[in-house]
Amino acid sequence: MGALLPLNLGSNESTQKELVPEVKNFGSDIVNSVSIHKLKDPDTFVRDDIVAVITSNDHIVRILSLTQGYIETAALDMPFAVNHATISPDGETLVAVGDYQQAYFYERAYSPSDRSRSLGGHASSMCSWDLLNIIMLHVPKPMILTGYFTTAWSPSSRLCAVASECGYITIIDMERLKDFENGEEAIVAVLPGTRPETQAGPGAIRTLMFSPAPWDLLAWAEDQGRVVVADLRDSCRAQQLLKLDQNGEYVKKIVFDAPIPRYVFYDC
Repeated sequence: MGALLPLNLGSNESTQKELVPEVKNFGSDIVNSVSIHKLKDPDTFVRDDIVAVITSNDHIVRILSLTQGYIETAALDMPFAVNHATISPDGETLVAVGDYQQAYFYERAYSPSDRSRSLGGHASSMCSWDLLNIIMLHVPKPMILTGYFTTAWSPSSRLCAVASECGYITIIDMERLKDFENGEEAIVAVLPGTRPETQAGPGAIRTLMFSPAPWDLLAWAEDQGRVVVADLRDSCRAQQLLKLDQNGEYVKKIVFDAPIPRYVFYDC
């Protein structure tokens, strides 16, 4: 997601003092994802910002400025529980998916130049997020509804990928999305995972990621025991399947205890 984020999230002592870890309460609903991004602004007076994008079952995508003491700078209302949201590496677009077969795209709009900008505010406070388009996503027949779990961006921000609980990946061309009123015309590929189903199962795609430049690869992890690496230059027809044996010799089980639920990770 762009440049590496600084560990201290700030450049001076006063900023670091503001970043004392604290617990934020977002109500009684489950938080489904947190992604961290760096925002810049074309105005040289506006300071760079590190933000967290938080999704939950309360139907809201929240943007928190970490460099401003965890203040909420945007809240985007959605018509369904939101499972995942990320900002493009160029900081210009946000995508969100959840418990319905739609991808919501928001475009970053810059506030007009005024006194607050000239005083050097932070980037996330100097913009708004306007709805760009809504794309209807793939639903395998005979299903009527399906949820989407995860999102990813190519390093150039040209491509966006979203993946479903039924094991399908949709790839969207962002330049086409901005050129066509019908968002579905921006879809350049719908790919099945290794075990696509008509309902959530072992092939549900939990996470996916584009490789850093200059490699044109897309990797995704399925619910149980498989990771796939696909070549985008070959329309993802060329793939390598990595099967993960949870009881394998080189797999270490790591248990992370939390009040509810109990998480188990496998380190290969």
